[in-house]
Amino acid sequence: HSKYVHTKYPAIATWQITQNKNRYHAITIINELKESISGYEKYIDNNTIEITFSEPVAGAAYLN
Repeated sequence: HSKYVHTKYPAIATWQITQNKNRYHAITIINELKESISGYEKYIDNNTIEITFSEPVAGAAYLN
């Protein structure tokens, strides 16, 4: 399985990720301090995910 990595800088509270792989993914989110965090994940469709956090976050989302 190939991974897709989405980075987000500067910090914002809602990330929208478009990955064009036409599938749903397992998501791991790492903040800029290299800590695993979670947010509210909403799949808009097979290619678009929206992740909302309680405060602005910078970091990366790893999609498997």
